[in-house]
Amino acid sequence: MKLTGAYGGAAYKDIKLKNDYEKRSDLLKKASATKNDEVLAGEKNFEMKTNEILRKIKYYQTEISVAQNGSGQLSEIQSKLEELRKLTSKLEGQTPSVNYKDKADALLIEVEKIAKSLQGSSQKALNGINLQTLGLDEFWISDNKLEVIDEAIDDILARSSENKENINKFNKEIKKLQIASENTIAASSRIDNPDELNEKLSELKEQINDEKAISAQANVSQARVMNVLED
Repeated sequence: MKLTGAYGGAAYKDIKLKNDYEKRSDLLKKASATKNDEVLAGEKNFEMKTNEILRKIKYYQTEISVAQNGSGQLSEIQSKLEELRKLTSKLEGQTPSVNYKDKADALLIEVEKIAKSLQGSSQKALNGINLQTLGLDEFWISDNKLEVIDEAIDDILARSSENKENINKFNKEIKKLQIASENTIAASSRIDNPDELNEKLSELKEQINDEKAISAQANVSQARVMNVLED
């Protein structure tokens, strides 16, 4: 039966309002879902970027630690070689005594022992050091022992220089990552999950501060190359 009069008009209006409400509700749900998808995508993108930054920071921190430890070991090798040179310079063309041979052998053994501890290093400057590569494997049959020692010292000095350059390079990379993290943070301002954002920010800050802690534990001679991370 067709509704007429005031009642019919009211009923029609109620039905129309209900239909309009349902349409608007559907549109709002779709809009909300789209927004949630965008938020989730933004959060996922932020997480991927921050995780990649954290991974790279950790990598360079490890390499810096390796380089710093290697720096100390290279210094030890250099010290042993200089001690050997000082001992050898006293011979002045004389036949090496038993006492000299014992002391020289002990120093060469120490050099080889320290060098072995560097084997397998991820860094070329620290890897492949032994008596043979230093030219000391034929030390006892050499007519010019001082020259052999000097060449070995030059090799270690060159490696030390390369090692310091690596430390500088790694620090610069971490500085770049610090800037990248700041840019990522700025771009993530629209993320609707502040807890997740703050957690990632804290983790980034902690990782960067960890680098400063590594610097504080380093040899004093290496400390100056770490100030690039200072705020």
